Amino acid sequence: MKSIVVIFSCLIILSCNRQPSKNLSKVPRNIKPQRGKLKTFKPYYLAEGYLVIDTGEFENGPMGGTYAIVRNRQNIVDTISLGYGIERVAPGIFFYELLTMSKYDFEASDKRKNFLFLNLSDYVITDKNIKKRLKDIAPNFDNYFSSPSVINGNIYYWQHTKSDSIGKEKIFASKLDLATRQTKSIYLYDDDMGTDDSGYFLDPYLKNDTIYYYGGDDKIKKFSVDFKPYN
Repeated sequence: MKSIVVIFSCLIILSCNRQPSKNLSKVPRNIKPQRGKLKTFKPYYLAEGYLVIDTGEFENGPMGGTYAIVRNRQNIVDTISLGYGIERVAPGIFFYELLTMSKYDFEASDKRKNFLFLNLSDYVITDKNIKKRLKDIAPNFDNYFSSPSVINGNIYYWQHTKSDSIGKEKIFASKLDLATRQTKSIYLYDDDMGTDDSGYFLDPYLKNDTIYYYGGDDKIKKFSVDFKPYN
């Protein structure tokens, strides 16, 4: 009996002297996980009087890019291609590419933030609350392939017309004078246009008083500022 009491006493002493493990720590149950601060979009002006109120990515099948929702001083709201931007034609007159909603079946299932399925639509000229489609005033203008550009208040673009029954196209460099509504076109070459790339023809551009139409390394055409060909 005495030996049993001694053993029991030793167990009590060992239990009282045992220290908590240093690897254990108490975690308060009332602490909530920290969440990152929500990033809010800050509107900014893309061009005179045009406020960007939201942006995001878009796709439309083979093509895609960045969109911007813009509002002008007349409170007209448009969704435009931010990659193209807004070009100033004259004081108070601007030029940009519209985007419109697409109806893909999988649109509702895409959960990417600020992502939309949008179609490339019309290029438009805006004068306050008046909006005109370029294809209504520029002969043979193609919203998808003509790649317009504003240079010195005029619109330069690629024009193409079918030249035969097997798909060949006649390619022209064109200049639209918005003041007179007159268009001048100069034949460049024939092309089979075997592509669905809207960037097949690059936007005409001005460099050192020369206007360039770039259709490939072997298809560079140069013009003076008064639209006379150099080559």
